[in-house]
Amino acid sequence: MPTYTQLELNLWGNLKSALNQPDGADFYGLWQDLESAITPLENNQQLHVAAEAISQIVEVYVKRANGILASLEVTDNSLGPVLDDDFLSGLMRQSMSLDLSDLMEEFALDTEPNPNSGSVVSVLDRKEARALARKARAQMRKALKGLAEQEDIPKWQNAIALCTILFNKREL
Repeated sequence: MPTYTQLELNLWGNLKSALNQPDGADFYGLWQDLESAITPLENNQQLHVAAEAISQIVEVYVKRANGILASLEVTDNSLGPVLDDDFLSGLMRQSMSLDLSDLMEEFALDTEPNPNSGSVVSVLDRKEARALARKARAQMRKALKGLAEQEDIPKWQNAIALCTILFNKREL
């Protein structure tokens, strides 16, 4: 019987200190202490010691939860509890990095056009590129102007006025 008491001293001492200071309790350590305390015991003794220890570990959890809830500041005028800055720090990711270098492929610009490829793509100098851009903008302006001239503005005005009148009548 002395070995039974000797093995449990570490477990019960740690549980007592955890109950006195639940905020600093090391739950992983408590479970490890329980494991080492019940390993050499017989089945009935293991169940008895484990039941008592688990009951006290649950009390530590309850005391810690009550302490957290008591520290939350709630008033009738507030929208909710006010949490300390460090309250969720362990649950939030501060930074993240992702290395995509293995997925990147080296790009080599082929400056010589290949006549056998059948492609219409070619390398242009700046003057040619600017001239093409000016030509494209001029064509776009011409197309937009033609589209605007086709629109019947008075017809749209009448339709909007009719909808406004019908909407106002429906509200009354």
